[in-house]
Amino acid sequence: MDFSVVLLYAPSLFHCILWIISDWYFYKIIKELYGKSIAVIALLVYSISWYPNLLMIKTLSNTIESSLLTMAIYFWMRITGKDNKIIDCKAIYLTVIITISFILRNTSIIPWLIPMAWKVLVHKTFLKFVF
Repeated sequence: MDFSVVLLYAPSLFHCILWIISDWYFYKIIKELYGKSIAVIALLVYSISWYPNLLMIKTLSNTIESSLLTMAIYFWMRITGKDNKIIDCKAIYLTVIITISFILRNTSIIPWLIPMAWKVLVHKTFLKFVF
């Protein structure tokens, strides 16, 4: 069997799926912060913007990093301000996503330095960053 077609189109398909997931989590973040009507407008503006269309298409690693960051921000928003459970499913998702992102590109920890510092200063412990 010849798998050249699969090898040719699999990265593009994976790239497209990641981009759709990233857009979906972007919509969910904006919807939670500002409401449904603003989220639709924000997604439309984001979709016709030149930045994601230019840079996200060029490299798969940028798409992976951006998608993981968008998903992690969504889960981080869901666990902050909630009750103080020791283990939360969303905290586990957040930890796994940040870990995978850091494994793929070690500079992906930079966006998390400010929220981590804020959580450490507010809760006086490093463990409250995730839990």
